[in-house]
Amino acid sequence: MRNTWVGGTQVIKSDHRPTGRGRRVGWKTGRRRGADGEDFIRFPLDNQQLHRIKANFMAIAGMPGVVGAIDGTHIKIIAPSKDEDVFVNRKKVHSINTQIVFDATFNILDVVAKLPAYP
Repeated sequence: MRNTWVGGTQVIKSDHRPTGRGRRVGWKTGRRRGADGEDFIRFPLDNQQLHRIKANFMAIAGMPGVVGAIDGTHIKIIAPSKDEDVFVNRKKVHSINTQIVFDATFNILDVVAKLPAYP
């Protein structure tokens, strides 16, 4: 899924990935996260951490100034009793729109898993 942010609002451009890829990445990441022993996710705010993340993205992809890679997917849910219509996605399935942000070494920096299908 390609996303663009305009004035703080997510605008979905298009979906180019097979569905199974996100599931595989999530499973591998979940195992890695558990191995780290951390029990929370936080976006780095200090300059030293941000500089290291930018340097890692530059080293692996030649992308200057990048502090995170973002992707998203829809997770199927049971239709809620309130505002049911806002949770119907383009495939006519009830879902929540989720996003995840990784750094260059696949550490999870941010997760949002609560938005209606189309905000």
